[in-house]
Amino acid sequence: MVRERLVGIAGRMWADGMGWILIVISVGWFLSLGTRLIYPVLIPEIALEFGIDYTSAGITLSVLWLGYALMSLPGGVLADRLGERWVLTGSLLVGILGIGLVVTAPAFGIFVVASFILGSGLGFFGTTGTTILADVYDDGATTAIGLSQVVGNVGTILLPVIAGLLVAVAGWRLGLAYVLPIFVIVVVGIWVIVPRRTSPQAGSDDQSWRRTVARIGRTFIDRTLVLIIVAMSSLAFVYQGLSGFLPAYLIDVKALDHTLASLLFGLMFVGMMIGMIASGPVSDHIGERNAMIGFSIMSMPPVLALPYVENLGVIIFLVVCAGLMGGFFPVSMTYVIRFIPDDIQGSVFGVVRTLFNGIGVLGPPTVGVLADAGFFDMGILVLGGIGILAVGASLLLPQISR
Repeated sequence: MVRERLVGIAGRMWADGMGWILIVISVGWFLSLGTRLIYPVLIPEIALEFGIDYTSAGITLSVLWLGYALMSLPGGVLADRLGERWVLTGSLLVGILGIGLVVTAPAFGIFVVASFILGSGLGFFGTTGTTILADVYDDGATTAIGLSQVVGNVGTILLPVIAGLLVAVAGWRLGLAYVLPIFVIVVVGIWVIVPRRTSPQAGSDDQSWRRTVARIGRTFIDRTLVLIIVAMSSLAFVYQGLSGFLPAYLIDVKALDHTLASLLFGLMFVGMMIGMIASGPVSDHIGERNAMIGFSIMSMPPVLALPYVENLGVIIFLVVCAGLMGGFFPVSMTYVIRFIPDDIQGSVFGVVRTLFNGIGVLGPPTVGVLADAGFFDMGILVLGGIGILAVGASLLLPQISR
């Protein structure tokens, strides 16, 4: 029974040549997510070279994520106007430029600006990559988005590990620069495989554009959309804060060595992969609203419990369970997209991504400031407390029919 179900899912994902689109989008996610998660591995060496503290490190991570968040909206608008292939290609080309500037930065200020450019380039990818899969797969969108983000989370495990090895032998600059050849290969793959457009073109004259902007604005009056943005924003805050400082927390507060802390950091993303793999089948079985409630309930209490636990085995269990929040995002993205008319899909979803990622960028500096003040445990508790909002907001959402 399970085997037949898996074969059926695989058949739907690969039908009519759609599998190649899923592969190239997934590898793009692999780079987008993995490259951003290289930063926490580089931070100790960067801090030594530029002489920065936890607060400055948190601000740097926020600048990277802020660029990512701010470009989600124009990425969606440009996709609606110019076509999805142009946006994905441009995204990775700007990412290549950003990496080049980061690894050649002679001073911390230039490094921060270059990080913003890198985050901005990667930000174009997220909105458009997600809407392409929603357009192409329709009823299988949650599974396709979940699978693409699973591959992305392989990047969050693999790329930082490789970066850590390179940092040890050649310094932090090579620890980031090594991804550049992969970016070039993926740019070529996207240009060859992804259709120029997967959604209807938005109106192009001034009057139709004004009507389009008005329609975009009206969608945000919907109570359901406001609730889902609250839920997504709270978990983005937790994700960015935890992924930015979990290794440092485990080393400084739990007294683990660097190797073990890095291993546990990777295990959090194993938990995220488990959640993402399960997101499609779970939402198909119990509905998207109930799936969001379930993933948030399973992942936030472990974050709140982490400061009170010293046993290594229990810490490992809590870290993996916290990673299950990864299952929330594919389901919530599919849920949001169902509310959006096709011709303004990229624009509205871009606004949604800008909002929840923009709020999420506050996570790392919040934890960093509290850590510098001697309240690292409190920083983790703040993350868990904010995450509980996702449970409450999800409980208030309606269950929608497919």
